[in-house]
Amino acid sequence: MNRSKLYIVIIIALLISNAILIGFMIFPKEKNRRGDRTHNVKEKIVQKLEFDENQVAAFEKLIEKHREDINKTDEEIMRSKRLLFKQLQEGNQHAPDSILQQIASFQQQAERIKFNHLKEIKNLCTPEQQDNFKALMDELGDIIQKNRHRRK
Repeated sequence: MNRSKLYIVIIIALLISNAILIGFMIFPKEKNRRGDRTHNVKEKIVQKLEFDENQVAAFEKLIEKHREDINKTDEEIMRSKRLLFKQLQEGNQHAPDSILQQIASFQQQAERIKFNHLKEIKNLCTPEQQDNFKALMDELGDIIQKNRHRRK
């Protein structure tokens, strides 16, 4: 192969790679947003528990209330953490126990909200669905772990 043919092959390869790169830039792959994961978990719960239409409607209301409660608690956690970090900015080298206890209290509250949410879902289940709920709790632990690893 002479030099001119080699240049033509290299130029064609570069054009193809540029076209592929431009394609990725123009048509980016949709990232799996939190909303998508939440929707998938919700659908998995509905499917696994075999909820009827009334149960799905009640479940939707539970989700809405749960999100409101968790968002409020998360805001309080972030507010407390900002206070904690402000202490460091102001030269305080030791974390005030009162702020740390406040953060721990809000995190405990968030866990209680999650537990109560699951309890409310269980209460939606008919006696026939209770076994499915038990199996779901095992799976849900795995799903939550996977979601935590994705965030990192």
